Formats: sequence, C-alpha cells, structure tokens
Amino acid sequence: GFEVRVTGLAKLPTAPVRRRLSTGEADFGMSVDVSRDFGDWSPFLTAGYMHRDEPAGYTIYDTTSVSVGTSLELREDLVATASYDFDSADSPLVQAGHSLFGSLSWIRSDHMTLTGYTTIGLSAGSPDVGAGLLVSYGLN
Repeated sequence: GFEVRVTGLAKLPTAPVRRRLSTGEADFGMSVDVSRDFGDWSPFLTAGYMHRDEPAGYTIYDTTSVSVGTSLELREDLVATASYDFDSADSPLVQAGHSLFGSLSWIRSDHMTLTGYTTIGLSAGSPDVGAGLLVSYGLN
C-alpha cells in the first residue's frame, strides 16, 4: 500500500535581529509525504505549508511547497532520486522557485548513508545550480 509521513517543523529565531540575520520571529509548518513502492521504483508526492510570523517593517508570506518525483533502487545499497520542486514566494521581492533535484545515496550500513545531490533552477526564484554532500547517521 501507500506510505504516508506527516512531519512538523518549528524554526525558532536564534540569530541577532540587530545584525539582520533573523526576523526575530518563529515559523511553524508541516508537510505530508505520500509514496508507494512498485518493485524498485518508489514515486512520491510531498506537499508542505509554512506559517511565517511577520515582524514589524517586513512583508513576509506564508509559503507552500510541492515535490513530485521518484526514487529507484539501483542496488541493495544504492538509491537514485529525481524530483521537480516548487516553492512559493516568501516576499514580494522574490519569485516562486521551480527546480529539478537529483541525488545518489549510498547506504553504507544500517546507521550511515552518504548522499550526493544537485539542483538545477528553472526560475529566477531558484538558485541556478546547487550541489552538496549529506552524511546521515542514525542512532537506531
């Protein structure tokens, strides 16, 4: 059947407002991820909403996000993922973001996964290109 995951998020202000590194306000959100396995393929749809508190002197919008894509198990320890991602604008000065995402994850052990990823922006509201490496370690 389907796998459904609901995630809550709280972003608390920790940077000094006087240095303009933070709005000084907390943000709260949630996302719902729905996926289903079809053999080695796992298509997914993720939708999210973020309530952004608006400090005095700023215009900040609540935001929505949507990702649609799939993962493919290449080997027992190697998974590729590709998706299209949309993020709504969070201020009148920024356009909505549209991008493509791709990653390759090596499941090194039950506790550790190494993931390389890249993004390609499709709109002015997204970075032109991005890349990174994630190291995940589980305490299970």
